[in-house]
Amino acid sequence: MKACGLSKDFDKLLKTDLDTLMKNFKLTKPNSGHCYMMGYLQQHGLCVQKKRVMLSLKRLDGLGQVLHKNKAICCCTYALGAGGTSDQEEATKKIPVSSVL
Repeated sequence: MKACGLSKDFDKLLKTDLDTLMKNFKLTKPNSGHCYMMGYLQQHGLCVQKKRVMLSLKRLDGLGQVLHKNKAICCCTYALGAGGTSDQEEATKKIPVSSVL
């Protein structure tokens, strides 16, 4: 990049300015995370380090960050068929090639 005269400089935003931008964004999209925030900043022509965005999110929405990390993963349950196998197992059994021909 340097050979072409290009450089990747980050914008020098104060913590308070970044927090204000983040607060305004979180008011419109409260369930959005750092990826959406990075896109929002880029859309407005700002280039900010991911680490700074994450720290700002922790300052503004610490509880939301903790709840997001501890969110339970919803697992699917399968009903057992007559033979004691699940529907998923039945669906994935292979048909012998000799019976197809």
